[in-house]
Amino acid sequence: MCTAYGSHPAATCNSDQVHDFIEFSTNEFNESLPCLNALYNGGRSLKEIAALSGFPFSTIRQKLELEGVTFRASKAVSANVLLRQSFKHNSPPPFGFYYLEGRLVKDAKEYPH
Repeated sequence: MCTAYGSHPAATCNSDQVHDFIEFSTNEFNESLPCLNALYNGGRSLKEIAALSGFPFSTIRQKLELEGVTFRASKAVSANVLLRQSFKHNSPPPFGFYYLEGRLVKDAKEYPH
């Protein structure tokens, strides 16, 4: 007999189906990767460590958080620097401006003073 949590019956229920659940205990995780700290501090990314270990990215991150590791910035350049680029973009300049030697300059026709 299939039972569901709460007051609603299960929408689809087939008691003939067998499901296998794989559970990892914390001991298995600790034994399989005792050197997470060394890998991360050695310059490996979380994605690389996850690929090496076979454990999910989020599990690696949680484990490192529990060990008190400070994480590196995910991007080498902040978004503010990218937004304030002073060189010419592929898009046309805004109305009343033009590009002169790669710099955005006010158009004298639109701003006579």
